[in-house]
Amino acid sequence: MSDSNSATLGTGAPEEPVPLVGAISLIGRRSSMEDAISVWPNLCSPYINKHRPIDFFAVYDGHGGPHVAGLCRDRMYLILLEELMMTRTIISGSSSNNDNITRLRRKQLEWERVKEMWKRVLKSCFERIDEMSFVTCYECGIGVPCGCPPQHYGLGGSTVVLTILTEKTIIVANCGDSRAVLCRGGRAMPLSIDHKV
Repeated sequence: MSDSNSATLGTGAPEEPVPLVGAISLIGRRSSMEDAISVWPNLCSPYINKHRPIDFFAVYDGHGGPHVAGLCRDRMYLILLEELMMTRTIISGSSSNNDNITRLRRKQLEWERVKEMWKRVLKSCFERIDEMSFVTCYECGIGVPCGCPPQHYGLGGSTVVLTILTEKTIIVANCGDSRAVLCRGGRAMPLSIDHKV
C-alpha cells in the first residue's frame, strides 16, 4: 500500500484511517487534577453521516472537583452513541424529472437537514449529561444513592468542548468557557464562543 496511514483487515478490506492525536493535561495550582479528556477515533458510523465513521474528541474542565468531568469523560461519548443510533433522517430527498429544485438547492436543503439533526443530537447529549451531573455526589463521584448526605449532590460541574470530525466537516459544541481553536498556516481560528456570565 502506498498510504502509510492505512491498514488492511484480515479480509483484505481497508480499515478506516485513524487520526494522529496527542493530548496533555497540566494540573496547574490545584491539589488534584479536575480535568478529563476523551478521544474516540472511529467512534461509530451513524446514519446521519451516511454510515461513514466519525471521530470524537472532548475536553472537560472540572469545576469544584473532578467528579463531573470524570462523569462526562466516561458517559458523554456513550450518550452521543445512543443519540446517533436513534437518529434517522432523510439525507438525500427523492426527485423526479419534473422537479424544479436545482441540484445546488437540494444539496443546500440536505445540508440544512443534517445540520439541524446534529444540533438536536448534541443538545440532547448536553441535557442528558447535565441531568446526570445533578445527581453526582461531590464526595464519592457516584450517583444517587451512595449514602452521602443530600447536600453533597450537584455541587461540582464541568465545562465541555467537544469536536466531531467527519470526512468533510468539523462539528464543535461547547458549554462554559472552554474553547476550540483551529490552527491553519500558523493562524488561530476560533471554532467556539465562550459562555460566560
